[in-house]
Amino acid sequence: MKKTKAWDPELEQNEKTPKMPVKVPKETIFQRLLKGCYKEEPKPSPIYPLCQALKDSNCKLKKLQLHWCELTEASWEDLATVFSHWSLIDLDLCRTFMKDCVIRQLCEWMKHPNCKLQRLGLRNCGLEAVGCEYLSSALSTSQTLTELDLRWVNLEDGGVCLLCEGVKHPNCKLKKLSLLQTWDTSQTLTELDLQWNNLEDGGVRLLCEGLKDPNCKLQKLRLYHCGLKAVGCEYLSSALSTSQTLTEFVLDTKKLEDGGVRLLCEGLKHPNCKLQKLCLGHCGLKVADFENLSSALSTSPNLTELKLCETQLEDSGLRLLCEGLKHPECKLKKITLKGVSGSKEMQLEMDAVKERKPDLVIEEEQNGVNCHYV
Repeated sequence: MKKTKAWDPELEQNEKTPKMPVKVPKETIFQRLLKGCYKEEPKPSPIYPLCQALKDSNCKLKKLQLHWCELTEASWEDLATVFSHWSLIDLDLCRTFMKDCVIRQLCEWMKHPNCKLQRLGLRNCGLEAVGCEYLSSALSTSQTLTELDLRWVNLEDGGVCLLCEGVKHPNCKLKKLSLLQTWDTSQTLTELDLQWNNLEDGGVRLLCEGLKDPNCKLQKLRLYHCGLKAVGCEYLSSALSTSQTLTEFVLDTKKLEDGGVRLLCEGLKHPNCKLQKLCLGHCGLKVADFENLSSALSTSPNLTELKLCETQLEDSGLRLLCEGLKHPECKLKKITLKGVSGSKEMQLEMDAVKERKPDLVIEEEQNGVNCHYV
């Protein structure tokens, strides 16, 4: 007798449901394994053609600027192959965002014996504390780097400390450092730019302590919009009368407090002051300030160049300045005035100075915009 199966509604439903065809993979397991063993060559980075040209034996390029570039890690790997045998001396990477791994690659190249780099520009490149550590190590190893530009890099305290360790290292060859932060004593640094940094009184005091250190070799100091106050001018005055190396000082600020110029002039008149070039920009000079400057001109032992950049220089103040210029003890050889009114009365005053001091170079410019020495 034939056995009948028990009725199962679920089984009956499954039998009525049409079966979907099974998809067979286009590649077998073996083919996929084979593909894993023999990977396709990676596509070259966007900068690859440039790197190939730079590696050409006929390439004589010494300076490279890569501004506003979004370089990938692959791009840096391609560029790194060029660095090892390329005699580049100036690399500017302004506004080119750099990850820590990229900074590490760059610094490894800087430490290579064949690296000839003398100037490195990293303005606004997103440098962080880890990158500062790599950079500090490179500064203490590089035999050629003499100029580093870190303007518009928002360094935190930890990054500044790491950077200063490299700058202070006996093997560091750096001579010019541009940044928006404070600094520490270096035995090789000769130029320092501090821009748009609210140093406050404490920051200026620390800066001046470094200037007065016997090991400090700084020759040029530029302070742009650093929030300098009268107390800060007192610290600077003391540094001017003590530093044995500082010969050039640029101060471009938004109106000095009363007494600030007087304090600076006290330092200028000190017998030990070595300053030769002084530039004052947008300090809001008043008649009393010109009187102090006039007195400093007739007393300063080494000052030979003076630059005053203002929106407008008052005739009454310039008249006092001319009295100092005509003084027989004034050693000034060149004076640049930006913002002179150009009145007939002032022209007569200037002519009188030229007649008394025919070797004195007097430059007059109408617009007081930039205030710096090259």
